Amino acid sequence: MPGLVELDLSEPRDDYGAAWGDEGKLCEITDDGVAVLAGRLKGLRKIDLSGNCLVSDRSVAVLCEKCRDLEEIVVDKCSFVTKEGISRVLRECVNLKSVRLQGMDVLAPEVSEPLGCARNVNVIDFSYMGVSDGLLLEIIRAKLPLRKFTLFHCQNFTFSGILSLLRVYQGLEYLALEGVYFLSDQCIVDLSKFLRNAVTIKLNFCSKLTDSSFFTVVKNCPLLDSLEMEKTDMGKQEFAVNNVNNVKLRVLNLASNKTLSNECLEQIACTCPKLEVLDVSYCVAISRKGVGDILRNCHELRHLQISGCSLVKNLGVGVDLPKLEVLQASGAGFNDEGLTLIGKRCSGLMYLDVTCCNGITSSGVLDVVGSCTKLKELYMNWCRNVNRDIVLRLVAKDAAALRSRCDDSGANDV
Repeated sequence: MPGLVELDLSEPRDDYGAAWGDEGKLCEITDDGVAVLAGRLKGLRKIDLSGNCLVSDRSVAVLCEKCRDLEEIVVDKCSFVTKEGISRVLRECVNLKSVRLQGMDVLAPEVSEPLGCARNVNVIDFSYMGVSDGLLLEIIRAKLPLRKFTLFHCQNFTFSGILSLLRVYQGLEYLALEGVYFLSDQCIVDLSKFLRNAVTIKLNFCSKLTDSSFFTVVKNCPLLDSLEMEKTDMGKQEFAVNNVNNVKLRVLNLASNKTLSNECLEQIACTCPKLEVLDVSYCVAISRKGVGDILRNCHELRHLQISGCSLVKNLGVGVDLPKLEVLQASGAGFNDEGLTLIGKRCSGLMYLDVTCCNGITSSGVLDVVGSCTKLKELYMNWCRNVNRDIVLRLVAKDAAALRSRCDDSGANDV
């Protein structure tokens, strides 16, 4: 396959199709193997070697030498790939567009000159590492065509460093500041002034952020399409919403906000009426009322996740929801009445997960399957009131329906 441009060899120990030697040992990728690949795949643009513990700076060097079109090399959890190897990539891969590092503390002086050579880098992703304000300053000085920037559970930088970076890179389309525990609502007010071009923002695991941060971002980022604020402090502090409306936001993740209230969901529904994907899994304080407000106002919703919301026993009554295709409700409080209402309102449903919903029975399952004719996937594991023979009954019912359709069309029986 000499024309191959992307190659994923990551995490061989997690690969069920991995090759095993005669002695039962995993045949792991080595520098010699990478050298052979590099010699044969000279048009390679992206390679992911993450989790290959025998790969070292030698592999990085040969890839830089042989594959001159490389745009991305991913070496997460490769212990023998050092800062020297990364510096070489920055210097020699003139087409490099993405820098992704995990668990590797890099000092500003070590990357100052290499970053100056990386003129095409538009994606930087740092995870689980020390990132100093000095390093952020070097990124600023490099004047990169940066579009995406991620700090995932990193340490050692300050708010001043982040603010300085955003002030320079106001064209960022994607910003992820996840696990940045010092971020406050006031910090978000200041940062959002420079995020008017942001399409995706992730603020997961920032435990000090409240409703105020959510509505600030929604108001100040007019192009925002996707926002994630999982496991923050949403719902704990009431926030007056005045003249905030964002018709661009389509994807919203608020999972694991244990204090998220029905009142907050109502405000979100009015503020973001064009939502298509909403995840409020494990927001244990919300009930049918909050979900009902979302469904009543967000007519474009096609994917709803309410897993772990034990107070939500059904979707309530209301207008039909023909666009809802995916409903993930494992561990919610659903009962047979809830399944009946799903069948009545969600004619377009294709995926339903009611795992661990002990309030449902075989009767409810048959009811929703009979009503949701487009349903392709149904998960009902560990529902203790659903009989085991329900699968056979569903298969028989489906076969009968198929036979009926064939008879109606004049086709032969199957």
